Amino acid sequence: MQENTPIYLDYAATNPLDREILSKMMMVSTHYGNPSSIHKIGKNAKTRLERARELIADNIMTDPNEIVFTSGATESNNTVLESVSRAHKNAHIITTKL
Repeated sequence: MQENTPIYLDYAATNPLDREILSKMMMVSTHYGNPSSIHKIGKNAKTRLERARELIADNIMTDPNEIVFTSGATESNNTVLESVSRAHKNAHIITTKL
């Protein structure tokens, strides 16, 4: 290691991307489409989305139906809290701000 090479330690905030992941991200960023649309571009996007769902499920050994994509952290947190509250109707759920 060179003396002036920085060592990045803030992995909680962000981290460098694996080259294979970066390559896939660049590919899908140029092949966009609404996966809920019925036209060809949308259907292609849906196919890629479902393939990603299958790959993730395989990697964490679960069913693809268990994988939910959201738009970000807020939607993800709300989805989890909503799911927990539906599963435990009379539960008292407490959340805190981090």
